Parts: sequence; C-alpha cells; structure tokens
Amino acid sequence: MISLFRGPGGVGRRCAAEIVPLGCGFVAVTLYAPLGWTLPRGFALAAGGLTGFLTWIAVSVLLRAVRRRPVLRRVYRVALLLHVLFWSTQGVLATANDGAGPVEQAGASAWREPVPFLAGVGDVPFDLPARTTLAGWGAKPRRITMPPLGSVGALGRLGRRWMASPLDDGAPTVPLFRRPDPAVPAEVLGARAVVLRPEAAEDGPPVAFIRVDLVTSDRKLTAAVAESLTDLGFRPEGVLLAATHTHSGPGGYSDVPMSGVIGTDHFDAEVFRAVRDACVAAVRRAHEAARPARIALVKARDRRPDGRRLLCRNRRKQDPDAIDDRVYAVRLDERDGDATIAVLLNYAVHPVLLRRRHMGFHRDLAGALEDAVAAHVPGSPPVLFFNGAQGDVTSERLPVKGAVGAKRGRLLAERFVETSFAPAWSASTGGLRAKLQLRTARTRRRMATPRLLKGWGSRTAVVDALYAPSWESAPGDIAAGLIALPVNVFIWSQGVPDVRFGFSFDGAVGFSVNLEPGVGTAPYEVGAMVFDTSGSGNGDDERWALLWQPGEATQDVGRGWRAAVADIGIEDCLLVGIAGGSAAYVTTEDEFHAGGYEAVASLYGPGATAHVTEALVEALLAAGEAR
Repeated sequence: MISLFRGPGGVGRRCAAEIVPLGCGFVAVTLYAPLGWTLPRGFALAAGGLTGFLTWIAVSVLLRAVRRRPVLRRVYRVALLLHVLFWSTQGVLATANDGAGPVEQAGASAWREPVPFLAGVGDVPFDLPARTTLAGWGAKPRRITMPPLGSVGALGRLGRRWMASPLDDGAPTVPLFRRPDPAVPAEVLGARAVVLRPEAAEDGPPVAFIRVDLVTSDRKLTAAVAESLTDLGFRPEGVLLAATHTHSGPGGYSDVPMSGVIGTDHFDAEVFRAVRDACVAAVRRAHEAARPARIALVKARDRRPDGRRLLCRNRRKQDPDAIDDRVYAVRLDERDGDATIAVLLNYAVHPVLLRRRHMGFHRDLAGALEDAVAAHVPGSPPVLFFNGAQGDVTSERLPVKGAVGAKRGRLLAERFVETSFAPAWSASTGGLRAKLQLRTARTRRRMATPRLLKGWGSRTAVVDALYAPSWESAPGDIAAGLIALPVNVFIWSQGVPDVRFGFSFDGAVGFSVNLEPGVGTAPYEVGAMVFDTSGSGNGDDERWALLWQPGEATQDVGRGWRAAVADIGIEDCLLVGIAGGSAAYVTTEDEFHAGGYEAVASLYGPGATAHVTEALVEALLAAGEAR
C-alpha cells in the first residue's frame, strides 16, 4: 500500500489521486451496509471495512494504469470534472431551503343548524396477507435490514427500490422488518368508525371519525377512504382518519419511502387495500346502523388523589406541570334510551408499553384504554381512542406489582378509569343533548423543505449554519460554508446530493439531509370541527372544537393551539394528532433549538409550529363560517 503514494508529483499529489478510489471504497461499503443487519456486529464491521479497503486498492491500481496513457488520462479527467460539476450542482440545489407557502382552503361544510341527529358505530378487522410485517419500532430485533444510506441519495434510493421490488407472490425482494411471531399472543387489529349525520339528509353531510390500529396515518389512505364514501354523501373535510400510534401494528400500508424505511416497511398494495377496505366497511356499517342519538362532552383529568399523573409523564421534563392532563370524551347515547352507542376518547400519550421485543400484533395502551372505558360503561359500547399532543409524552412509571407489558397496560387503564374517568362520566349524564350542529373545514399549506438536522455543540449554531438560507446567514457562517465546500463536493460526488456538512466558528458541527425525495412534496393538511348543541332546550348549551393534524405535537405546542382556540371564544378543544397523514414531530421554536429526539425528528425547521398554527386557525375560522 505504501507504494501507492510513491511516484512523480510527491506525496500531496498522490494523496489527491486517492480521493476517487476512497470515494469508490465508500460507495462499496454503503452498498454492503444492508447485509450488516443480518450478520453479527463485529463480523459485519470487519467485512464491510474489508470490502471498502479492497475496492479502494483495486480502483487505485486501475486509475494508475489509466494515468500512464495520455488519451485515457485526458478522457478520465474530463469525465471526472463533468461528474463533479453535475453532482455538485445537484447538491447545491438539493440543500437549498425553501420557506413555507400560504395557507390554502381545502373545503368546508356544515349542518345548517343544530338539528336532531343519528349516530352509529362500525368495527371491522384487517384482513391482512400472511406476509405482513410488524411496524412501529425501527430497530432490532424487528428490523431485518436497512437500505443503503437509509435510502438517501441516488444509490440509496436505487437500493431501496430494488429491495422493494415484488416477487411473484407479491412479497418484497428484501423486507425491512420481520413478520409477527405466531407463538406470541396477538390481538385483532382493525378500523373502528363512528358516523354522525343529521336526521334529515338535506340538513348537511355526514361526518365520520375513524381510528385505525396503525403506528401512523397516511395521506393516500385517507384520500382513498374518503373517495370510497362519496356515494353516502361524505365530503373529504368530514372524514377524520387517525392512527392510535400503536407500535405493534401492521406495516406495508404507506407508500411514503421515508416512512417505510423508518418503521412501516416497503409499500404493499395488498396490505393497503386491506386497511382501506376495513376503514370503508367500518364507516358503511356505522352509517347503516345510525340511530337517534344524544351527545355530551365528558371532561376529566388524569390525576390520582395525591395530584400525580396516573397514565402519563413528560419524557423531556421532570416538572409535573409539563403535562396537560385534560382528558376529553365525546359521549353518544341513544336518544330514547339509556344505552351508550359509542365513546370517542381523546388523550395524549405514546402507547408504547410493549417494547420492540414484542413480536406480535397488539393495540398496546390505546387498546387497554378502550377496553377499560368500555368495561366501565353499561353495555360495553365501542370506544375509539384518538391521540393528542403526545410528542413528548410517554406512559407513567408508576409501580404495578408483578405486571409488565400488556398486563401493566390493563392495570394502568383500569386505575385511570376508576380514579379519573368514572366520576366525570357520571357527571355528564345530565348534559346529554339531542340536537347538534357540526361544522367542518380543512386547509393545506406547503411547508419548508423537510430536513433531518443532526449536530454536535450548540444546536442554535448548527441551525444557523445548516438550515437558514445562505443569503440570510451571518458572515461567519458564510465563511464556514466556503471552508466546508470541499467536504460537501466530495459527499455530493458520491451520488449523495441530499446531504450537506457544515460547522460554525462557535464550535458546532453537523449535517443536514434533504428528506423531500423520501417524504414527498405534498402540502401539510389540517382540519377543524366545531360541535354546537345550541337550541337543545336544556340550558347550558355547549360549543367545543376539534383540531386534527398529521404530526406528533409536543405538550407545549398543544397548549399553544388550545390558547389560540380560546382566543376565538371556544373554551374546550380536542386535539387529534397523527391524522390524515404522517408528518413526524411538531416542536416549538425553543424546543427545536434545544435539541433532543423530538427536535431531530421535527422536519420543517424552527418555524414549523407557527406555520401549522396559522393553518389550524384558518381551518377553525373557515369551519365557523361554513354554510
């Protein structure tokens, strides 16, 4: 190997000549990397390193032979120059940051006044193919492999597409995650829907609330379900589809590449159809079963007698007040009887009591809450769990003697119902109202370029160096960018124009990854619903709101949204996350700059919360004005 650095031009020239061979060695390791997930860690590292080293030596020897021939040397230099110019141009374009666009209206509708209404519920299990894998947890033991470079860059995307290409039986060539273990006890997963519609069809369109046992929602799934229901009069803004966020659900239903790489596996058309058909069938059953109903808003707090939270804690903050412990439930009873038709339960919590070593389908804590509430209510009606601003919320570490996993979830849920939910439920009986007006609206907005931002040192300095547009950067950051340019040219020339390295003279260093090729360019869609029971004839009529959006908002973000709703004059507001699509985390600007897991997983920059808030407020105003 020492002989490689001997020859005309000295050590410096020979070192420069090794840049291309080193790049080829890097590419070889990248292409080899997926195999590392299927091999013992030490052996994989050794084999990957050896693959890269041998590639480097082979290409270096080959290029030395090329340089000895004048014609080949000139052709090589021109080809190399064109290669570097092409990929550097792609890198400059791919690492530029676009800002958010304006808020656009995407539809609004309303019942013409508070009127008698019908309510129905439907529950349909998924009919999944045997090849369906587990979604949710993205690491071993569930993960089988990872696409080259996590599917970033030209080679990464080509590798992922090859891995996803279906075999004769429809299964992907190389799955990313494992199938459930048939020996592990599993729960039945599916779609559960509640339909509300005026007693007289001419008074307004029906509205559907669908909860699905999935780790995240999906834009195309929501659109496909809404389109399949147009014959019943449903409009897109009146179809709310949200995931419970169980991390033990099926994969394969989302065709968003980055979602597949992180936790849902390659897109599988048969799985998508199974989930879609279950959602549509659940809504149709609910629509057909709808009967005269009354409605009430149940308001509870997740607190023990000593004031501590029972179910939830903020994984980012030790302060007990860092949790917004409001629990809402929409109670739907028969109009002329005592039976409860269904319950919509809304609370913010990551339902992750079952960790990644659980190798079976399961509804997790969300299912435990549904079952516990149903067991408390006479007749055990179906309960639909809708998550809220749970970005930094996980289950509480209260001791449950001798209980782990699913058993611990059941006990926690039963304690929650006994301590917090039951008293609120009893108090709501007198508030049932037989008339309702529903107003719905939807808005959309193109967000800033989605980026993964990872750094060491001052997070604010990393943001300034890598996220802000260059023409808005400080002179020091511009200078640092020029110094980092050779490193970036090398990275881009490997066919990875989505990655940009940067540093700051404040001592920070990091990189950003343009995720637009893996996330897509579709706008961020949000919606609002206003429930109005005026004119029911029993006084104290209520009006409350429901806001939905596709992200995982933190508690501070949720508080801000509730404050914005209060400024409009509505006291109570249900927040529903992971609805209508998948958009990672939503953090405040301060949280984004502070760093941590939630900040790294927040893809739209420090201004994302303000942009989403504006879209939600516009949707709420549009719902209030809908006719």
